[in-house]
Amino acid sequence: MSEASSSLLPYLPEATIILSLRGADPFLPECLEALLHQNYPSYQVHIVIDSREDEAWDVVAQTLRRYPTKKVKVSPLRTKRQTCGLKCSALIQAIAELDIDCEVVALVDADTMTHPNWLRELVSPLRDPAIGATTGNRWYIPDQRLWGSLVRYLGNVASVVHMDMHCIPWGGSLAIKTQYFDDTNLLEHWSQALAEDVLLYNALKAQGAKVKFVPSLIIVNREQCNLWSYLRWMKRQLLCVRLYHPSWPIAMIHGTVTVLLPILALGLMLIALFTHQWNSAICASSGLALLWVVQGLLAITLEQGVQKIIKARQEERPRFEAITLLKLWLAIPLAQVAFMIAILWAAVARHIDWRGIDYEINSPWDIRLVKYQPYQPKPKLADTRISVL
Repeated sequence: MSEASSSLLPYLPEATIILSLRGADPFLPECLEALLHQNYPSYQVHIVIDSREDEAWDVVAQTLRRYPTKKVKVSPLRTKRQTCGLKCSALIQAIAELDIDCEVVALVDADTMTHPNWLRELVSPLRDPAIGATTGNRWYIPDQRLWGSLVRYLGNVASVVHMDMHCIPWGGSLAIKTQYFDDTNLLEHWSQALAEDVLLYNALKAQGAKVKFVPSLIIVNREQCNLWSYLRWMKRQLLCVRLYHPSWPIAMIHGTVTVLLPILALGLMLIALFTHQWNSAICASSGLALLWVVQGLLAITLEQGVQKIIKARQEERPRFEAITLLKLWLAIPLAQVAFMIAILWAAVARHIDWRGIDYEINSPWDIRLVKYQPYQPKPKLADTRISVL
């Protein structure tokens, strides 16, 4: 077959999907079923579960019983390294057991609801020799009854833009050419890192390769959260950017400006009102309203783009009621303050709690798992969509 004709064929090499689990996420059964029904010619799934006592073990076993012919490997995490995050330990274990003909590894999280062509769309761009990894991103569907979910939705709108502009990979939907595990010493990096995804940008850049964002891989997430859980989660996300990505100063500036501008406008408006400077008060209040309108329009524009992607996949599209839109607009200043708190928190963090494990952060490559214990599930809530954060 000529080189020209072979280039017309889809690039679908042997692939392995790796799913690391600690705790049973709300939609884990749906996640597993979606992974087992990918429109891809040859792939297998390797699931690494934190321990045999983990609640995820039974969920996985019950789901796989319905699909005995699928190529799935399930293993407990055998080595809990004290020098990195537990997910990094799980990935190192899974990659050490890859088949020799595997050319691509796809990482996925338990809250990632993949569509049938997810793996195909994730892997295909890797045909380009300049691309070392591909990634998608998450898109939350907020419940208007939970301010945490509303704030997370707004925060994610800004995060999606920032991550796309600065090529920050997302480990919930991430494919990597296996050649780079050796070329970049990626496994060695993981063995000393808190998280697996953000550091990939620098590792690939050093080899002249890049991370490509695939717009069709925006993944809808229907989980919900409260405000405190969101703050703790956002702190971890920003901490990883601080530790492993050069865009951290930009994130700091963005967080500071987005909070200080409305505070400045509000302060000027109040001063003008108290001093009866009505024109100045109108200008300040108009500026504040304009700022929030622009941010709202950004969210609406991105939402419309995501809706088109969801429609093209023939998935159920979310509907935003009027009360949800109103509360989202009211949540904009709350989201700005929450983001600033998380930024400041991440800037000085020396300890982090991640699903019941305390990590000590001495430097990007000096991470210590303080004490391991199996995952302790929290009491079941009436709302089964609450995220495990």
